[in-house]
Amino acid sequence: MTVYRLWSLSCTQCGRGYKESDESLQDLMQMAKGEGWTHKKVPNGSYWDFCPKCFQHHKESADDQA
Repeated sequence: MTVYRLWSLSCTQCGRGYKESDESLQDLMQMAKGEGWTHKKVPNGSYWDFCPKCFQHHKESADDQA
């Protein structure tokens, strides 16, 4: 029997899942980054994963607060 560990990615804001899964977290993050996904530190100090749509909204709201 073979056991595989697959990493998946979902948006912390809306819950949307990235279309791919991978055995390597680094490979998955690299693929997602190429399609606009972002891993970003938020004001409370934790790191969130944003899909392209939510990242744009997050960026715009941060600009409005500045």
